[in-house]
Amino acid sequence: MSEAAPQTDPMNGSTAPDVFRTHDLIATLRRARAETLEDFGRRIAVNSKGRMSQIERGLITPTPEQALAIEELSEGAINASALNPIVAKARGVEWSGDHGPADTAKMEAVSTGNIQHLSGGAA
Repeated sequence: MSEAAPQTDPMNGSTAPDVFRTHDLIATLRRARAETLEDFGRRIAVNSKGRMSQIERGLITPTPEQALAIEELSEGAINASALNPIVAKARGVEWSGDHGPADTAKMEAVSTGNIQHLSGGAA
C-alpha cells in the first residue's frame, strides 16, 4: 500500500506532519478567552480589528512586542520566536515562520479549548 503524499501548507510550502499553525492558535486563544478581535488586539497593542484579523490569518507578522505579548497571554503555549523573526534571532533560534515549537501540554489545552487558566477562570 502506498503512502499518501503529504499535504503542503500554502502559506510556506511546509509538509511537516502534525504541526499547528501558530496564527491559528492565536485565534483559538482569543476565542477561548471569549474576546473580540478588538479586545484581544488592545491586549497586545494592535490598534485595529483589521490588523488583528490579519495577524490571526497569518497575513502579517506581529511586531516583536506583540509577539511577546501573545506568548505571555498564552502562558508560553504560543512561542514568540515562531511569530516574529526578530524575537527568534534575539533568542538565537531559527525562525520557523507560521510553525514553531511550543509546550505540548499547553498546545493541546489551547487546541481543545480547555484553557480556563488562560481565560482567567479556575484551573
